[in-house]
Amino acid sequence: MPSRRRHRRPRRLVLAAVAAGTLAAAAPALAEPAAIREQRAEVARLSERLGALDARLADATARLQASQGRLRAVVERMRRNRVVLIRVTQELDRSRGVLAGRLVDLYTRPDPTLADLLVGTESVTGIVSELGAIERAGRQDGVVVGRIRGTRVAVVALRRELARDRVLLRRETAQAEARQAEVGGLVERQRDVLAGAEGELRRLVAAERERQRREAERRRREREEQRRREAEARRQAEIAREQAEASSGGWSPTTPTWTAPAPSGGGLAYPLGVRGDVVGTPYSGTHTLGNWQSDRALDIVIPVGTPVYAVDSGTIGSIGGGGSGRFAGMNLHLNTASDSFFYAHLSSVAVSSGQSVSRGQVIAWSGSANGVPHLHIGVQNGDPYSVAGGG
Repeated sequence: MPSRRRHRRPRRLVLAAVAAGTLAAAAPALAEPAAIREQRAEVARLSERLGALDARLADATARLQASQGRLRAVVERMRRNRVVLIRVTQELDRSRGVLAGRLVDLYTRPDPTLADLLVGTESVTGIVSELGAIERAGRQDGVVVGRIRGTRVAVVALRRELARDRVLLRRETAQAEARQAEVGGLVERQRDVLAGAEGELRRLVAAERERQRREAERRRREREEQRRREAEARRQAEIAREQAEASSGGWSPTTPTWTAPAPSGGGLAYPLGVRGDVVGTPYSGTHTLGNWQSDRALDIVIPVGTPVYAVDSGTIGSIGGGGSGRFAGMNLHLNTASDSFFYAHLSSVAVSSGQSVSRGQVIAWSGSANGVPHLHIGVQNGDPYSVAGGG
């Protein structure tokens, strides 16, 4: 008798769906690269295929159980028919005994003559009754023999048919078991493939999360470094302002309208509250951008926060800047009656665009660029060096 294996739907599919849902729930927090998206699609494809194989396995198991059920029914019918056959055989044996006794009695006794019958009976009526009994016995024996013979033939045929059914059903059951084993093997292999794909997906997601964690940490350190630099710049500016205040005899950034003494001869005012060395000259070094603001300019080294003056009376033009590196700090244009001037790398400004200013008026405070505290000042038409010799 084949084994009665029951198919239980594996929990692997449920676990795979839960794992995929968990990973998918984490997806919005991640900027998923293409490798993770492709691996997630592969896991979904393998899960779908495993589901189809699992359905095939369930169908094969159902077929096997149906074959086993039919085989048990056939075996049960054979058992019942064996009981019937035994009972019929016993009845046949008894009938044979009765029939044999009758035949022996008929054939061992000589055929009676009419005279014997007449002598042995009291009347003609008795003779007729005995002859009828003999005739009925013969007919009954023939019926018994025919019935027994027909029953025996039918039972033997049924037994042969049931034996054939049992062979066919056993063959069918064996095929169903083989089919179930084959599909079960495919399911197990597919589970292994799916488990590997899920593991790879988890690895990729973990790696991406780690990469994003490192990137966030890098950005955090950069922000901290930027805040540190800004704090240091503010500290240096405060120190420079204190030094400038001490050297200018009481200057304070709260009095931006204070004006330096005008130079004799009506020339340009010196652009700074303290003197500094010229380290950048026209058309050299970084002064090569092809515009007058950059190329016709000087760089004067002074501490951060030094007051910056209008070299002549005029109107403030555009104010901009706020970049980094070579273009760090704020900048502004001063337009006078005879020329235009460009101030750059300022830490802050004390004027607004369109405002009229007087020569020697504080218009800004110096800053730093490329790690060097200095003022960049360009002259559109006149001699750039004129701003360095004023005052």
